Amino acid sequence: MFQMMVSYVKAEASMIVAGQVNDRIFKNRMKICRSCEHLEKSYDEVGHCGACGCGLNSRAALTVKGKMPSAECIKGKWKK
Repeated sequence: MFQMMVSYVKAEASMIVAGQVNDRIFKNRMKICRSCEHLEKSYDEVGHCGACGCGLNSRAALTVKGKMPSAECIKGKWKK
């Protein structure tokens, strides 16, 4: 749990330092999430990740996380 918190803080900081990823990267990440076996439907337009819990609240929505430059998929599905 602590490691997930550290990862999230780094991802948030990357938005401040580098801004959002470009549209191509964001769309690719969301495509990957939409086809993932861990995706669970929720209020968000994409859903939430059953593996890491991203998307269970609005600030950690996959559509927000997907725009963070240093954010990573814990299953390694987002390529750097």
